[in-house]
Amino acid sequence: MSCRCSDIRNCGKDIRKVENARKYFEKVCHVNEYKVKTHLDNLELNHTLCITPDNINVLSEVMLQSGDACKQEARSLLDDCNRELANLRSELSSMEDEDEDYHDSEDDD
Repeated sequence: MSCRCSDIRNCGKDIRKVENARKYFEKVCHVNEYKVKTHLDNLELNHTLCITPDNINVLSEVMLQSGDACKQEARSLLDDCNRELANLRSELSSMEDEDEDYHDSEDDD
């Protein structure tokens, strides 16, 4: 058994980094749908010469599918972050217990 103070600090840093990444993926999940719809509206208004009634539906569908794919990938990455956070927190707890035992035994000497 050895002192784990350095490992505990490093694990805490890793947890904060993964939490920050998770926040970004959460934002992507919520913002993406709005942005895709906004871009579709802008396309329709600003490009009436090159978008016809025949192709606007196809274009809209492709953009919505792309947005759904991005949202699905962001959710997958969000799930990965949540799993990694759970693992890191568990590891941190184990290290803290081990470190406490180490320092307690050191005090007894």
